[in-house]
Amino acid sequence: FVMDCWFDSGCAPFAQWHHPFNEEKTFDSSFPVDYICEGVDQTRGWFYTLLAVSTTVFDSPAYKRCLSLGLILDAEGKKMSKSRGNIVDPWDHFNREGADATRWYMVTAGAPWNPLKFDSNGVRETYAKMFLTLWNVYRFHADYAALDGFDPETKPLPVEDRSRLDRWILSKLHTTARAYHEGFTSWNFHKACRDLEDFIVNDLSNWYVRRSRRRLWDEAESNDKLACQHTLHEVLVTLSKLISPVSPFMVDTIHRNLTGTSVHLADWPVGTPGTLAGATADSWDEALCEATTNLPPQDTQLENEMELVRELAETGRRIRIDAQRRQRLPCAEGFIVAGPNLEPYHDLLSEELNVETISLETDLDRFQ
Repeated sequence: FVMDCWFDSGCAPFAQWHHPFNEEKTFDSSFPVDYICEGVDQTRGWFYTLLAVSTTVFDSPAYKRCLSLGLILDAEGKKMSKSRGNIVDPWDHFNREGADATRWYMVTAGAPWNPLKFDSNGVRETYAKMFLTLWNVYRFHADYAALDGFDPETKPLPVEDRSRLDRWILSKLHTTARAYHEGFTSWNFHKACRDLEDFIVNDLSNWYVRRSRRRLWDEAESNDKLACQHTLHEVLVTLSKLISPVSPFMVDTIHRNLTGTSVHLADWPVGTPGTLAGATADSWDEALCEATTNLPPQDTQLENEMELVRELAETGRRIRIDAQRRQRLPCAEGFIVAGPNLEPYHDLLSEELNVETISLETDLDRFQ
């Protein structure tokens, strides 16, 4: 009598501990496992034999959750094979764009349970858009920190006393980090990583850093300059922790340079140690609500106001293009018609749009 070879794999949950002959406590604490992960081709293989053997022996499944991965296809959606000559050597990408970019692309290119059309151009785009941007933000902070002798151990200015721009990026970091955490716990890894990438590229680099450059150009010491350095330091340290499970190498270098320790020894930024460790499926939402103490304070009103300011800035740039007036040519005055009171942001908008003053106008007919 010959057993199917998959029978051995199906016995793995208890056979690895030599159960029931010894290691009974170890087996009891590890059965069933939290989750298993394999390709969709294992549906009738390992997934099935684990379930069949476990229910036969223990009247219980061997795993709590199962993640079935889609197949990796070529860029045209065809199955990779040597005979077709469409196999991609991963080492080509590791040596060219790096393992970080390759791993991040694999996660963000699509839902893990769907087939993935692997496109080498996508890896290159991920490297240029995500990781070069992150590294440039880090270098921007590190260069000015070294020039000014910035010490992150000095007592930072309280968040509530920092500029609106600082408080906004820290609040946005809080919102993004929490959504990222929830994305991972709900198995939406691809969406979580896409949202984090959007934060790095659009919120951090294209808005916060670009709007903060002049603050660090000032040679004189000031609380505003110091607050900007502390804010960048805090954001980069937290981002390193968030990115590390997916792309562990660059962020470990960044974290070591900023803190002196490996990011892989740092606490997860969402929640204090142990807050979520004992949470069950039923208590997870409640535990997650309490697990925000390692993040900066959140200000949703400020986030909404800044979002509107950015939309106004984009609208202003389009108006300049339509009027064929270049950005470097100043305008005397800009008007916000029938909008909310954004007076605290008028200076920011004036600089962004290169206009001398911003005014709130309630009479729309004036511009007809």
